[in-house]
Amino acid sequence: MAPGARADGDPASDALLVQPVFYPYSSAVRPSAQTALNAAIVAARRAGLNVKTALISAPDDLGSITPLFGKPQQYADFLDQEISFQHPQKLLVVMGDGYGLAGFSPAIRRVASASPRPTSRAPSDLALAASAVIAKLTRLV
Repeated sequence: MAPGARADGDPASDALLVQPVFYPYSSAVRPSAQTALNAAIVAARRAGLNVKTALISAPDDLGSITPLFGKPQQYADFLDQEISFQHPQKLLVVMGDGYGLAGFSPAIRRVASASPRPTSRAPSDLALAASAVIAKLTRLV
């Protein structure tokens, strides 16, 4: 049996079409961090906020779009075009350099982008940072 394709032009765009989170390829997210992120997403949905989240810890997580590594807002703008072709989406991109958002008002984008950056590029730290930002977005929306 042939192995599954790991990356294409933009792996997160494929994943986010069918699931709420794109987890990094580089290494696993600790179960406790993954649980926290999943709980934040469920709480947000219950409050009426359906947000897709991409955790990008290394250039490989971007497939062939590696020039956007370290540029969370530019990547969020790109990814938004990839996943919002049928209807608008709320999107959060988390990189070690900060956050990128799409589908939110400029005021909410400013508040979220001013949140403390992840403590590192480690996938678990990105997941914990995403959890905190999603909780903040849930309170604002």
